[in-house]
Amino acid sequence: KWTFDALKNAEKKEGKTRVEQVDYYIMMRVCDKMIASIVRDMNKNGIPDTSGIYEAYNFAKIAHNWVSRQSGEPYLTHPICGAKILADAGVESSIIAAALLHDVVEDTDYTLENIASKCGSLVSKYVDAVTSVHRQYEQSHYRGERSLDKAELDAKSFDKLVEAVAKDPRMVLALYIKAADRIHNLRTIDKMSSEKKHAKTDDTELDYLPLFKKFNLNYFVSVIEDLVWRTNNVDYYESIKNKYEDIVMRNKALIEETKSILAARLGDEFNKMCTMMGMEDGGY
Repeated sequence: KWTFDALKNAEKKEGKTRVEQVDYYIMMRVCDKMIASIVRDMNKNGIPDTSGIYEAYNFAKIAHNWVSRQSGEPYLTHPICGAKILADAGVESSIIAAALLHDVVEDTDYTLENIASKCGSLVSKYVDAVTSVHRQYEQSHYRGERSLDKAELDAKSFDKLVEAVAKDPRMVLALYIKAADRIHNLRTIDKMSSEKKHAKTDDTELDYLPLFKKFNLNYFVSVIEDLVWRTNNVDYYESIKNKYEDIVMRNKALIEETKSILAARLGDEFNKMCTMMGMEDGGY
């Protein structure tokens, strides 16, 4: 059905082949499904004011239209995955909305004023706190600011976030957005160049992890530490992962064999025991 809809409704884009147009349409439908799932989970978990999520999502969809990540996926998948991480953590709606918009000012021609007009001033402030200074300095009238390298701009972006938190206690919640952004970047880091991987893990370990620890973002710290360790120890990580999966498979096989033996010897009595223990049909 999606393929039929795509062939009929895919947006025509100059410079894109028909296949690319159809693929993009299908991925946008996937993004729509993802955001609907996030909102359902938010409602189920009792997080109020979910209507603003669709407002932010539609804004992000327009802002990042036809932009792709290095992996080839629509860029929109990145803020959606960040929003999913935050929704699963149970944070408030304004933070999740800001997560959907966190790269809009940094990467597009839309402004904080545009975001405030559509999604409210609080969402705009959260976005401002996590927006890097790269674009601002690249467009500066001062040659000295334009000549700063990436590492210097990254440091200034970090300082800007710290300053925002120091000025307004509510901006501590902006750290959640930055943490979710960092988690998704680390989960998809394999698509980055070697140089970018090292830069990402270095400033995560040296700057952001200490900041997150200072404000007790313990869940995010744990996840990020694991991802950084995996990135820095790829071969060792894969070795441990393979051993773990092997143990799981062997244990499952042993459990199945034991279940078969017990079922053969005890018959209905075994099934009754399983039902009493909440393991229907001998499940585990």
